Amino acid sequence: MKVFDLCCSSGHRFEGWFASLEELEHQRDSGLLTCPECGSSEVQRLPNAAHIATERMREAEAEKLAEARRALMAAVRDQAERAEDVGDRFVDESRAIARNRAPQRVIKGRCSVEQAEELWEEGIAVLPVPESSGKTIN
Repeated sequence: MKVFDLCCSSGHRFEGWFASLEELEHQRDSGLLTCPECGSSEVQRLPNAAHIATERMREAEAEKLAEARRALMAAVRDQAERAEDVGDRFVDESRAIARNRAPQRVIKGRCSVEQAEELWEEGIAVLPVPESSGKTIN
């Protein structure tokens, strides 16, 4: 069921419940839809608050998503700055840390996508971040 806000030509506002927008239009066009107060069959659909709010909600959600991305990248940059660079030893060092054979710490280094997937399958959390030039991570 769809609920629509309606108004007759006399300005009486009411709501109607219909199976679809097409059903509302069919009943209105057939003269079956009338105002419960005055009986007028000149009925218009009013803009729905949910419909109006949808665009604002999309904009608000887009801004929230952008802010979340900025916060995530700030956290990644912070961790990357503090991490110990183990270079090409990243896979071996990650496994050693996970198996308590090396001190617990945040590390960074290089590995292939396949190697990162293998670490994930072993239960070792890694965050693949593309290499970047300079001191920022993109």
